[in-house]
Amino acid sequence: MVFAEFDGKVGYRWSLWVFLSEDTVVFRLDPTRSRDVPEAHFPADAQVVLMVDRYSAYKAMAQVKFGNIVLVFCWAHVRCDFVKEGKGWAELRSTVAAMQAQRVAELADPKLPTPCRKVLTSLEKHWTGLTRFVDDPQIPLDNNASERRVRGPALGRKNYYGSGAIWSGRLASMLFSLFATLTLAKIN
Repeated sequence: MVFAEFDGKVGYRWSLWVFLSEDTVVFRLDPTRSRDVPEAHFPADAQVVLMVDRYSAYKAMAQVKFGNIVLVFCWAHVRCDFVKEGKGWAELRSTVAAMQAQRVAELADPKLPTPCRKVLTSLEKHWTGLTRFVDDPQIPLDNNASERRVRGPALGRKNYYGSGAIWSGRLASMLFSLFATLTLAKIN
């Protein structure tokens, strides 16, 4: 929460974005959740692999459409879909191909319940980004590292309940960046 008036913004809820690399953590406070935030963070000619959840703003980024940024999607978020719907896999699949075949077969069943169909359709839609790790072992299976970095600010928001001014919210995000980067570098 940022308790300040901002042109074009209805309400006080802002978004705290996190960008994490091997040696740096950057938090960015923004009044929106639009693609403009990650799009502005990376230069137009950036050549990176970006591990993300399945939020549609990432897919709409110009750098992604031009092929400069390759999106990979988080398996932990997919797992949450299955857990949420109570439709987990009975056993771990031995290969990604077996999982893909199972997905295709289940989606072909006209009697598949709607919640299950929704989860499997999402899995199908994001399959390419979910399986990039097969060809590049440096790509992690999930974005839990980013999720862990944003945990402190997310838990803290209940205690300090936001900022009274935009500048103080942005100062907080800058300090979150500084402290998270120091922690990453093991500097006390």
